[in-house]
Amino acid sequence: QSLALVLFATACAATCMNAREEISLRTYRLLGLLACISVEGLCTGYVLGFYLTSPLQWVRLVLFTFLFCASNWLVLSLTVCQGCFYTNSVNLSVRQFLFRLWTLKRQRVADGMDVIKLHNDQSTILRQTLEQVEADGRQIQVQFEGSQGMDVGGLRRQLATQLGRAVVNPPESELLAPLREWEVGAGVYDVNYEAIFLSTPEGVNEVMRKLGVILGKCLMEQMHLITLSRALCKYLLSDGDPHSQITFDDMTELCPAKQQMKSGQPEVRQSLAYGELQLPAVALPDMQYTVETGCRDEDFHPPAVPTEAQNNELASAFVCNNFAQDLRDHIRVGFRQVVDCDIGRLFSAAELQEMLKGSSEILLSDWEQHTAYRPGLTRRHPVVELFWTAMKGLTQEQLRNFCEFVTGQSTPPMGGFASLNPPFTVSLNQTNTTLISHSCFNAVELPCNEGMTVEAMTLQITTGQNERFNIA
Repeated sequence: QSLALVLFATACAATCMNAREEISLRTYRLLGLLACISVEGLCTGYVLGFYLTSPLQWVRLVLFTFLFCASNWLVLSLTVCQGCFYTNSVNLSVRQFLFRLWTLKRQRVADGMDVIKLHNDQSTILRQTLEQVEADGRQIQVQFEGSQGMDVGGLRRQLATQLGRAVVNPPESELLAPLREWEVGAGVYDVNYEAIFLSTPEGVNEVMRKLGVILGKCLMEQMHLITLSRALCKYLLSDGDPHSQITFDDMTELCPAKQQMKSGQPEVRQSLAYGELQLPAVALPDMQYTVETGCRDEDFHPPAVPTEAQNNELASAFVCNNFAQDLRDHIRVGFRQVVDCDIGRLFSAAELQEMLKGSSEILLSDWEQHTAYRPGLTRRHPVVELFWTAMKGLTQEQLRNFCEFVTGQSTPPMGGFASLNPPFTVSLNQTNTTLISHSCFNAVELPCNEGMTVEAMTLQITTGQNERFNIA
């Protein structure tokens, strides 16, 4: 019995460790559980052997032993997993699943839909959304004025895609971009600190709060929007002041040129000023955005070797400057009005960043591997073969456009097409001669024409991209 308990504990431990990142112990977990059942059965059978007088009683013993061990293993394993759930140590997919359960509960409590009604002037899509979105847990539903169509997922995903473009490059000239790159080509976006000088503080603050609401709703609906900086993600996750969490890497992510302040040549570092740093000016080129870091040049100029703590202190002063601080606070207020759980203990800043930006590129092999087919259709069908042959000839930009055409978003979610829900599905249309997409269901209908050439299929794919939901 003691050996059975040891093996049982091993199986439970292996189960919990298997839920952690970078560890795969499925085999050991299974062996431990089977060994536990076997030893438990032998011990119990030996003790009760003198009382088992019929085959039926032996069958009952085996079933009882299995159910006893399996049920306790499941209960204890889930209990331990739940215990380490809020330490970011459980596999991300498990935490995303539990966050999804919380989302469903939040939406049920909120009751109803947050309807965004768009009119024909689609150049003001960002302004329309900011004016109508509500700070609650309701799911967004897109409606067009004068249309009776119902949004079951595709329209709101396409809306999120267009909003991701609009928040950094608004099509309407009278609305300033809420987010921007702090350095051209950085690839990540943070608050546009120049906005406060181009509009009233109250108007900018409300735009930032509504932007936080949109970010929260996109996260709840597993829709990616834009690549936020890790610093801004830390702000969204933090309940207090995240100054102490900012690192030098966060600063160089926002402004890659700042890397020379740490690893540049000695003569370059000697020429740099560390007590005062300048933020780039774009909208107002004559303005100077000077950040007082409180750091001394002699602590960073050669031959001095600054410590990691000093580098992080420099980065924190630059990233959390007075121009950007208040704007981030308002984004966080709106975000937390929607996501009102302790999300900072659930996801890391890097994970939140990945979830809000989606996959960085489209891997055609991943797309093909995780594609479903309607009953009666297989990968080997001539039209399907033709479709994937044509897809292999597309550029990355064309793949993104087609992905948006059939799913509503230009890239798959974090984790690739395996995480797309529902999965991308291919079917054949016996009557239509053109390719048809159903973005609400991540599906595409191919024209059933086995005599079609690769060039014709490629033209169908690229032409269909131009017919996607265009609201920008």
